[in-house]
Amino acid sequence: MRIDKFICDTINITRTQAKDRLSAGRISVNGEIICSPGFQIKESEDIILIDGKQISYSKYVYIMLNKPEGVISASSDKKAKTALDLLSRNDRRHDLFIAGRLDKNTTGFLLITNDGEFAHSILSPKKHITKTYLVTLAHSDFSGYKEKFREGIVLQDGYICKPAEFTEIGDDRCLLKITEGKFHQIKRMFASLSNEVTALCRVAMGGLNLDKTLNLGEYRFLTQQEIEKISSQNAQK
Repeated sequence: MRIDKFICDTINITRTQAKDRLSAGRISVNGEIICSPGFQIKESEDIILIDGKQISYSKYVYIMLNKPEGVISASSDKKAKTALDLLSRNDRRHDLFIAGRLDKNTTGFLLITNDGEFAHSILSPKKHITKTYLVTLAHSDFSGYKEKFREGIVLQDGYICKPAEFTEIGDDRCLLKITEGKFHQIKRMFASLSNEVTALCRVAMGGLNLDKTLNLGEYRFLTQQEIEKISSQNAQK
């Protein structure tokens, strides 16, 4: 890989900015100052320093973000704040995208990655990877809900949803596990039962729960073990 591309991808700067750092003698590879933007490196083997600090490159990244209300699940937007806007400059990469969008007013676990194959594998309905939501409702009479969700809710437009798992957890709240991701699906499912969703938070994807130590708007990178948990069927209790 060219060293200027490596620098751009790793610390999220432009090609021109990378070349400026190189020409200023601020970058070394294995102890040797490198000035040429076309210098070839082995990103998994060479030691690259910028201003004396080592930087490393990962082909794929996986980020768990606790999305706040009002933030949109998009890479960029001219008017609204996006999920990627919440990442620090050093953590942004041009190839990042949202894997499994959340509505603007829905909070919780948002996965940001640049691994398209992995994203497809967990979002495809054929894979049956569950997404778990904490749902707050306007009405707390849940009579018959468990059976109706298990059978498949029929939306007002006639679409029959795949079976879902409904669990009442007290007062006006429940947990709902679904394997689909239709537009406003959860709100539409409860609307078909003459109920209204007043708050919605995604608390798990597959077998990985949202990190409770993350405040709204905070994020962290996932470990390999956590990435593998997402591909499992049910969130660990």
